[in-house]
Amino acid sequence: KTYNCNSCKSLTSLEGCTQHVGDHFACDSCKLLKSLKGSPQSIGGNFNCSKCTSLTSFEGITPQIGILYCDSKLLKKSNPKDYSNITKYIRED
Repeated sequence: KTYNCNSCKSLTSLEGCTQHVGDHFACDSCKLLKSLKGSPQSIGGNFNCSKCTSLTSFEGITPQIGILYCDSKLLKKSNPKDYSNITKYIRED
């Protein structure tokens, strides 16, 4: 199944989120989301956190994903070790 919490205007945390998603996980356009800590530990498809303008790092993201969709600004200001295990990512501006 797909887990979709995109455009949730009041979402600030993924703590308490489901830990296993069989398909895609989308938390894009959650402008107040500050951290990826608590995100699922295994995702069968893609992880989309693009347009989450309050994110400052990828800390807490699992490498068990297909493709990471994210903003290029986040890649630039993040510590590369937080996403170095992710082999495919697409930067969106």
